[in-house]
Amino acid sequence: MASKKGSCSSIFGNTAGVWPSGLNAVVGGTGGRYIEVPMMDVFALCSIGFKLDAISRILTKVYKRNIPPSVISRRISQTRFKSFEGLQQFFMKQVLELLIKDEADFNLEIDLVKALLHSDSTLHRKIKDWFKGEFSFLKLMVRKGNLDFSKVEEFEKDYDSLLRGYSLEQWKKWAYEEISAVEMGKLTGFAAKTIRNSIPKISHLLVGISNLNLLKLRREARKQKAVELLGKGIDPKVILERYFKMTILYNYMLRSRYEYIFDMPYEQVIQPYLDRNLGRGN
Repeated sequence: MASKKGSCSSIFGNTAGVWPSGLNAVVGGTGGRYIEVPMMDVFALCSIGFKLDAISRILTKVYKRNIPPSVISRRISQTRFKSFEGLQQFFMKQVLELLIKDEADFNLEIDLVKALLHSDSTLHRKIKDWFKGEFSFLKLMVRKGNLDFSKVEEFEKDYDSLLRGYSLEQWKKWAYEEISAVEMGKLTGFAAKTIRNSIPKISHLLVGISNLNLLKLRREARKQKAVELLGKGIDPKVILERYFKMTILYNYMLRSRYEYIFDMPYEQVIQPYLDRNLGRGN
């Protein structure tokens, strides 16, 4: 069926644009050589993480006419947002903030990456740019009942002394690597006892669970990191040896390490990722 201005047959059936609620009462570009761009669809798709090329593909398919990224970008430049980056900051930032504050306690590397179709490194960067703070600190603010994300930097300063001048990412790396409190002390210049006393105070920043000692923190940090890396298709043995600094000489050692970290049989840990990589997953 030929599409009409502001209305079309879409992947959801006969709707006003991509969205069943009929967001496209107004379209960008009218007449002449202009290519009509359903801007409300662009805004909505941007808010849930779709990038410019993907938005172009979706709109081209739904509206059955070519709507290239360059045209969408040009239409955005004619709005108050000026650029796709400006559009993301306005719409996607609000979605991110709602998800971070959600009581379901979303995990950045697992849940938000899937929900918003971005890599964890990209979301880390956007969160730092838009909120002027780390994801872990934003979640901590929520747990402390502070929902004012305009004060992240002020809130973060209160925890600087606990981190001993090192970033959260560095502490996380120490947590899942085979590094003892004594070795951490040598790296930071603090006594091993000081490091051990600091770990329970910052474990909630590192893995989202409070009051963990170094042993329990390491296990949880490795579990979270392994889930992230297995999801990227990284070989299970490579994860243990390269990322966790373990020496794996025999297959039974590989199995036992994963079973200890996840507290379940090795096959239950690995099989879902094997199925996904072999194309057998849902």
